[in-house]
Amino acid sequence: MARAYRGRELRTVLVCAELPLLTSHHIKRRTMAESDDDLNTLTGYPLLGQPLATALQAPLTAGWSAQIFIFGILTCLFYQYSQSSLYARDTKVTKAVFFSVFILNLLDTAVSINQTFYSSTWQKRDLNFFLAGTFIGNFQPMLTGLIGAIVQAFLVSRAAVIFKGQATKLVFIIVQTVIVLLGLCGALIVTGLSFRYYYDTYEESGIVISFNQAVGMWLWCSCIVDVSVSSALFISLRKKMAGFNATTDNVLSRMMTIAVATASYTAILSAVGAVLGVAFDEDNLWTTDVNYAFWTPMSGLYGLSLFTTLASRKSLQAILATGSAGQTESRERTGAGGATSIHLNKLGQGTGRVPTQIEVHTVIDRAVDEEEESWSGREKGPRAHFV
Repeated sequence: MARAYRGRELRTVLVCAELPLLTSHHIKRRTMAESDDDLNTLTGYPLLGQPLATALQAPLTAGWSAQIFIFGILTCLFYQYSQSSLYARDTKVTKAVFFSVFILNLLDTAVSINQTFYSSTWQKRDLNFFLAGTFIGNFQPMLTGLIGAIVQAFLVSRAAVIFKGQATKLVFIIVQTVIVLLGLCGALIVTGLSFRYYYDTYEESGIVISFNQAVGMWLWCSCIVDVSVSSALFISLRKKMAGFNATTDNVLSRMMTIAVATASYTAILSAVGAVLGVAFDEDNLWTTDVNYAFWTPMSGLYGLSLFTTLASRKSLQAILATGSAGQTESRERTGAGGATSIHLNKLGQGTGRVPTQIEVHTVIDRAVDEEEESWSGREKGPRAHFV
């Protein structure tokens, strides 16, 4: 007890010994802040009120933070996929898309980091600071639009394989390409108008489309492409499920889930950002920047959509591998599926030997391989398995 008491007494003495030092330190800092007016060099500059400053800055900060966070996830996925066997089998076009999207996301994230640093350290916070932005920051709409256009064009080319008729496939590609290009034009217009704000020439004549209208044009086009591609894949795959065996149905069901997941990230944010961009008046300073929170992180989300599509082939191959082992016996019992098993000993070609089995896959493997082509970029035809 005495030892414990002496310990508490010693700790009390040490804490009390530190109190004068802490107190004098705080007093010194407070005195410097109150008396050293020479350090307050921005006293004469106009400062924007806190409520309006929050309304203008909060959406941008939220978007930049989300993009930085998503890029961290994207980097891990990039490394894992680049080391996988799937990447080694990819075509040159797929690899070019893969690296382009990652590098552009790296640049876009660098802009987000720059903007976050600048907005958190710059002290001259007048209205022009919040509205004009920075020279580097004004490139962000262009980067985001370019990433979206690359990923969308890639997914459109994959989705087009699902259509059997050449005319239908051609119409689908042309319509989707036009919408993708319109969305990219919208992003470029947003970038151009951002620079007009930066150089204080926005109010001059020659403005055909307003800033928020350009944002709406860009985001609505992105939303339409995402939803239409996903819907086309979902509907087409759903129709192909009737009459197939369990393994094929599992593959198609998995592909439908991937089709929806691929578009859901960006379609939702595009739709919300477009609605907010069009619904709110551009001259209303309290709401004019709300749409930034939704389109700024779309660069990273388009990257996630691309990696979801590319990495999905591994899960599809796993389903096919696990399902193929037990299909021969199941088909012989039920007669279902597209494989025809022929036992040669039943035709008088042997009695005491293990029967030779020939499995000819025609319709089913053709359908599955056509779907695999749309996701893997490899063209395959009907196969015949000889066991």
